[in-house]
Amino acid sequence: MEHSPEELINGNKIFRRLNAYWNGLARAVDGMPDAGSFELDMLGPILPYLAVTEYDRAADRFRFVYLGRTLQDRFRCRVDDGYLDESHSEEIRSDFQDHLRSVFETKFPVVRAADMKNPNERFCHYECFTLPVANDKSGKSLLLTAVTYAPCRQAVRRAA
Repeated sequence: MEHSPEELINGNKIFRRLNAYWNGLARAVDGMPDAGSFELDMLGPILPYLAVTEYDRAADRFRFVYLGRTLQDRFRCRVDDGYLDESHSEEIRSDFQDHLRSVFETKFPVVRAADMKNPNERFCHYECFTLPVANDKSGKSLLLTAVTYAPCRQAVRRAA
């Protein structure tokens, strides 16, 4: 059964919390939240599921500046692994970078769901919710992403 983006966001307590936080941030000129108003510590309970990615527009490259423990363990990567196009799995190098680029270009939150192999070669259902944060003066932007997953044979649990 297909779900609308709103249903995916509202049905997932981690996505709901990130969306509420993002909507409460001060806005920059371009309508996106101002990078100066973003405070990672304000997202305490969802930090294990959160990735903060920096986008260097001039170089068209991404790197993690924060990666929650659950995501580090699941995708077998670390913040200090360098740029995503150099040292990460194929899913992160291609699919995830394309996803991040589309969020940056549209300046709108994007939710996506997909079934794909995890590092243990088992298929899982992933849901990914990414929100843009305004550019800073260095020409770099931040993207906030929450990721949840479940084995394909189990239904993804939805919060009430």
